[in-house]
Amino acid sequence: RRKNYWDKLIPQVLWRGTDFAYLHLKHPEMRPPNYKTDILPFENEAHPTDGRWAINAIHGMGELLLPRWRGVLLTSEAEIEAREYRESGNSNVIPWCNIKFSHCYDKGEKVLAIDNAKMKHLERVGISAIGERLNMTEHANYKYHIDL
Repeated sequence: RRKNYWDKLIPQVLWRGTDFAYLHLKHPEMRPPNYKTDILPFENEAHPTDGRWAINAIHGMGELLLPRWRGVLLTSEAEIEAREYRESGNSNVIPWCNIKFSHCYDKGEKVLAIDNAKMKHLERVGISAIGERLNMTEHANYKYHIDL
């Protein structure tokens, strides 16, 4: 056994996966954010350049937002907070969660999230939806895991 292994793990809540719809039979009203209807109407309002305006716009979807996308918003907020701590001199701060899509469906085909134009557009406005694919060994480097 490795001594003190727990202390060496990355202290983040981790999730990686795909944006496939799994709640649509029970909650057909739930959906992912749509840039044109959920974010674009707020783009011209006064907002900070850190992405909070886009995060707030998606939060405005309320109960319509799918749980995995709620995790993406938590990650987006956590990344802003960690960046602000680092800028104030706390260089060791990392986001408390890391909930992102490694893959998504585009026209019925599973593709890497990083190759999806809609996901890239969300990233440009501060929504941290794209995550790298992690294998089991890489997952094992994190203290906390969540299944969404």
